[in-house]
Amino acid sequence: VSAPYISVSLIAGTNISIHKVVRPVGDGTIVYADNRHVPQVGKTLGISYISALEGSVVPVVTSGEVDEPTWNWSAGEVYLGINGGLTQTPPTSGVLQVVGVAMTPTRLCVGVQLPIILN
Repeated sequence: VSAPYISVSLIAGTNISIHKVVRPVGDGTIVYADNRHVPQVGKTLGISYISALEGSVVPVVTSGEVDEPTWNWSAGEVYLGINGGLTQTPPTSGVLQVVGVAMTPTRLCVGVQLPIILN
């Protein structure tokens, strides 16, 4: 069950897992974003809403609330991690980018903010 959100449907450029941070590539598909890759700064779109095989359509939540019963967030910011991961541990190198705010242990309010290059 999910709260209200806004999404766009895009084509997976690789196999995409559910609830991963994604970015577009030049051919119009999406792949995982990664806080270690400074050249992709500013390209983060949102979070995949479902898992999808390469070439399949995947909805990407760009803003709004998403519920996931297996999450266990503390209230506060959620950041772009490695290989599309979500983390509450701010990176110390690469790119610092907030992708949402945990409202409850199982609810994330998606809202991609401007990235900060750390090195």
